[in-house]
Formats: sequence, C-alpha cells, structure tokens
Amino acid sequence: LAADSKAKLCGNIADIVFVIDSSSSIWEPYFKQQLQFVQQMVNTFDVSQKKTRIGAINFSNRVVREFHLKTHDSKERVLSAISEVEYTAGDSTNTNEALMVLRTEYFTERSGDRSDVPNIAILLTDGESTLMADTVNEANLNKETGLSMFAVGIGHNVIQEELTLIASAPKADFMYILENVTELQTEAFTQLISHKACK
Repeated sequence: LAADSKAKLCGNIADIVFVIDSSSSIWEPYFKQQLQFVQQMVNTFDVSQKKTRIGAINFSNRVVREFHLKTHDSKERVLSAISEVEYTAGDSTNTNEALMVLRTEYFTERSGDRSDVPNIAILLTDGESTLMADTVNEANLNKETGLSMFAVGIGHNVIQEELTLIASAPKADFMYILENVTELQTEAFTQLISHKACK
C-alpha cells in the first residue's frame, strides 16, 4: 500500500500497537478493510526501530500475537505483515485478554518497548466485549502506565459506554464510533487519528 502523497508524515517518535477485533460478528471483507485502515495509519508515521515502532494484536475468542514492537525494522515490512493477518472468526470477543497481552507482553522492554517514548494503543472493534467489566479493568491498568488508548467502534452493535470507559481522556480525542467500515477508511478519518496520535 503506497503512502498517500497528500498525507502529512508524523515525525514524532512513538511505540504504537494496533489491537484488531476479528470475531465472527465482523464480516471477513470488513475485516480486510480494517487491515487497510491500519496500513493507511502506518503510512502516516516514520517507521523504523529508531523512530516509530509498530506492533499488532488480533483477537476474538483467542489472542493472536501478530508481531511485536521489535519485530519489524521498516515500514515496508510492517505493511507486509499487516497484509498477512488472518481473519479468525471466533465466536466471542475477548477484548480483556487482548488488553492484558498488550500490557504484559507488548509494552515491555523485552518486546521492544522504550521507556522514554510515548506508548499508544489503537483498538478497533465492532461490538461489545464478552466480559465488559474485565475489559474495562484491563483498559484502566493499561492507562495507569501512561498509555494513550484510542477506542474505535464500528457499526451499530458498539456499546458506547464500554468504549468510553476503555478510551483515554479527553474522550473527544480518544473515542470514536463510526457507522460502518467504509467510514473508517476515509482519508479524513485516517488523518484525524494520525494527528491525535502524533501530538
């Protein structure tokens, strides 16, 4: 996926992990569109081990550790890895487990996290988690470390209350509900999230 020539590249350094819902409530073509959005987002950052590092988690009834912050050292390799993320179509949405893995395995020194660099997570989901209380608890544990948590809900099954509790404050900057996955892919939305993450 080529970088959009109109996109402004974020020069700030960050450690960013995308947390991607692939439960069966998401139709597979829509899941692929989620991945395209992630690629669009990656294209707005200066990706390398010295600049912005990217990781990815894929979850449904189980958590798939796609790649860690230290795994790929270039934008091209990150984009290629994202294109290979598989749709798992699990019958539950274990967001709590994904957020636990985010905190205990991804944002750690051994996985490539840097203590002097901002940590950012971008959660993409289409509905209510299986265990909402556990999900909110894990989100809070992540945020207590100083992590900035974006929560993006897609479609009509999203529970606004849950997303509000997951997202960092101010909610207007970190929580978004979109009507459909097509809205997710617009350049305007990509640039909006990139701008917020680049602050």
